[in-house]
Amino acid sequence: MRSNSYFSVMEFEIGYTDKEITPWGGMVFMRQMLDKMGFRTAVRAQADLPVPGSNRGYPAATIVEAFMVSIWCGANRFLHTEVTRHDNALSNIFNWDRTPGQDTYKRFFSKFTQATNQRVSDYFYSWVFDNVKFDNFTLDCDSSVRIQDRPNAVGKTLTLFDDESIYKQYRYTAYFTTLKLFAIEVWRVYRNRADAENRIKELKYDFGFSSFNLHDFYATEAALTFAMLSYNLMSLFRMFTLQSKTQHTLSTLRYKTFSIGAHFEQVGDQFTLKLALNIKRREWCKGLWNQSNSVHFPFQFSNA
Repeated sequence: MRSNSYFSVMEFEIGYTDKEITPWGGMVFMRQMLDKMGFRTAVRAQADLPVPGSNRGYPAATIVEAFMVSIWCGANRFLHTEVTRHDNALSNIFNWDRTPGQDTYKRFFSKFTQATNQRVSDYFYSWVFDNVKFDNFTLDCDSSVRIQDRPNAVGKTLTLFDDESIYKQYRYTAYFTTLKLFAIEVWRVYRNRADAENRIKELKYDFGFSSFNLHDFYATEAALTFAMLSYNLMSLFRMFTLQSKTQHTLSTLRYKTFSIGAHFEQVGDQFTLKLALNIKRREWCKGLWNQSNSVHFPFQFSNA
C-alpha cells in the first residue's frame, strides 16, 4: 500500500540585528601570523610608499593590509573590495579605524612610478626572503618553442635507444643540477615542483592577477606587486601555520578555514571574538589557534 509523506514547512519572518557579524572570522588566524611577522612595522618602514594628502587619508599600512585581506576574502577586481569595506567586524579583527574602498586603492596605486615599483617590490620581496630561512634554493627554467613556418607542426619524438620497441613505453626527463644525490632522489625532489603550473593558475584566478587592472601601466604593476605579496604570505600561512600535507588553493582555504561566521562580544574591558562553529570543528579551531600562537619568526624551512 502506497503512503504519502507530508513535510511541514516552517514559516518565518525576517528581522534585523545590530550585531556586527562577519562571514570571515577565520581571518583572525592570518592576523595572528601578520602580527608575529611584524608586518605593519615593515610596511611603515618602507619610505617609498605614497603618503595620504590629508589628515583624513588612510595610512599606507592600512591600505596595503586591507587590499590583501580583500583578496584573501575573494576579491579579484577592485569593485569586489567594497564587500570587505562594509564589514566592520572584519575591520575590528585587523584593528583598522576605517576600511578603504576601491577608489582609495586606485588612487594609492596610481601614485606609483617605475622607480617606486622597483624599490617597493625589492623591499618587500627581500623582507619575505630575509625572514624565511631556507637551506637551499632551486631555480626553475621553462622552455617554449616558437613555430612560425609550420604552425600546424605536431612535433617529433626522438629515439634515445636502439631497442625502441621496449623503451618507447617510458617517459624520460633530463635534469641539470648541482645536487649531490642519487638520480632517484633528484627525481623525487623535482617531482614535487611539478605543481608550479597550478600555482600560476591560482595566481590568475584566486589572486586577481588577470583582473586588477588600471589605465596606467605602473599603477597596475603596483597592484599586482601587492597581489603577489598576498600570495607569498598565504603560502607562508599554509606551510607554517596550517602545516597541511595537501597544498590547498586559496579558493579552498576560504571555505575550509576562513569562512567562519563571527562577532565580537564585550564584557567589561575584555573583547572576545565568538566563532560560529559546531562542536566537532571547535577542537580543530583551538588547535589552529594554538599553532598560530606558537609559530616562531623568522620561519625555518628545510627540504631535508
